[in-house]
Amino acid sequence: MATNPLLFYQLMNYPIPREEEFFYYEKEKNLDQEPDKKFSREIQNIFRNDYLPQIKKIQNLLKYIPFIEQAYLCNSMSFNALTEKSDIDLFIITNQKRIWQCRFRSVFLFRIAGLKRSKKNKTKKVCLSFYVTSDNTNLYPIKLANSDIYLTYWLAHLIPIYTTKPDEINKIRESNKRLHHYLPNHPLHQTIFADIELIKNNYKITKRYEKNNSGRRGSMIEIIIKNIRLPVLFFKKKQLKQEWEGIIISNSMLKFHHDQRKKIAYLFKINNK
Repeated sequence: MATNPLLFYQLMNYPIPREEEFFYYEKEKNLDQEPDKKFSREIQNIFRNDYLPQIKKIQNLLKYIPFIEQAYLCNSMSFNALTEKSDIDLFIITNQKRIWQCRFRSVFLFRIAGLKRSKKNKTKKVCLSFYVTSDNTNLYPIKLANSDIYLTYWLAHLIPIYTTKPDEINKIRESNKRLHHYLPNHPLHQTIFADIELIKNNYKITKRYEKNNSGRRGSMIEIIIKNIRLPVLFFKKKQLKQEWEGIIISNSMLKFHHDQRKKIAYLFKINNK
């Protein structure tokens, strides 16, 4: 393993969490497994306070979207690496067999609210690029063949902001224990805190819609939305070619983010000698 346990942060030029011992590669004895639940960095990002009102708006909108079980902040926001032009990345866990409907309704609502990211305007806008169903939270199948250090740290840095199932808020980490072999000190629950309140309820109208569409009618809507969206997505994939490397389109995972995992894995390998 690396002699420098914080090599990842150096490669990404990200600030190191205060609880840095959770990110060591060697198992430490008598390690305190309870993180300080205050802000998880010694120095707060200078743009952070400008983004907090947007997070609140996002949380309020999530209450209106049916079939969401968990929503997390990820990428620049969770790594405390915001810039003046950053967007806000969300990772969303949906009900089983309702991923297409959830994706469609969330994109529609955020676009109507003027919060959806576009090519021309991404600053403080929401990027809805990663969805999985609640029965597909194990991300090991999408791991890079050799090392996937980025995915491991990405998981460890997720910040929950919305849930309809509070008892399962750490399910994503518990489902990915195999990916945490890089971080044997990580306790598999949230250790990254950004002083953002976790919202635990959706609105009655959302619950009613979920109940009314949990059966055959909901399944028909799911099929209709999928059949409309699939040709559009595959057309875009064909046009963009290599920019769509790593894109996943299925009934249990919608991953549209063009990540840099291969690049980081390579840099991690050559600097880890």
